[in-house]
Amino acid sequence: MPASETPPIYIPAPPRKRGLQRVLSIIAIVVCCSFFACAGCCFLGLLFFGPNVVDTPAGAEEAASQIVDWTLPDQFVGKTGSTIDNALLRMDVAKFVHQEGRGVMVVGQLYFKLMPYQGQYEQLQDVLEKMIPELRKLDLTEQTTRTVVIRNSNATFYIERGEDRASTTRYRRVTGHFRGKRDRAVVILEVEEAFMTDEELEKFIDSIK
Repeated sequence: MPASETPPIYIPAPPRKRGLQRVLSIIAIVVCCSFFACAGCCFLGLLFFGPNVVDTPAGAEEAASQIVDWTLPDQFVGKTGSTIDNALLRMDVAKFVHQEGRGVMVVGQLYFKLMPYQGQYEQLQDVLEKMIPELRKLDLTEQTTRTVVIRNSNATFYIERGEDRASTTRYRRVTGHFRGKRDRAVVILEVEEAFMTDEELEKFIDSIK
């Protein structure tokens, strides 16, 4: 390099964004390796699985639009949207937060392009739960299940109420397993009980298409 040229300056991504990118990359590699049971997949994952993360409300809304059509609950706004898209799989994740810090919601979809996804909804749910550390540890006092039809398939929503072990604040939590626009999808909504009524919760579930 000539002496007169200034060496390029490396500007790292913000720590939070780097952390989410790292988590998504690891998830993609692990899921892909488990699915194909092939050591070569790890190498491919390292080369091609770079998640696109957008930390804006528009980014969250765009990622969610790839998964589902719905009416967002009142007082919830987009936080982060992320997508992994390559020749093997596509994974979309969108995170939303309550405007007053009273809750969090995440929706995700995993689609394998070469063959149908053989995993269970619970596996995708575990992945999403690891991505939202804001989820509370609840002592549950009520659990109900509701089944609806979404995209011509049965969808199951698990509705729970309980007391946060750390603060004794009561929360509602809804976990839905349904077919998204491409493949299986999971939504997790947790909000303080005082900030969402039963009617509002039912309205949100009914809006999912």
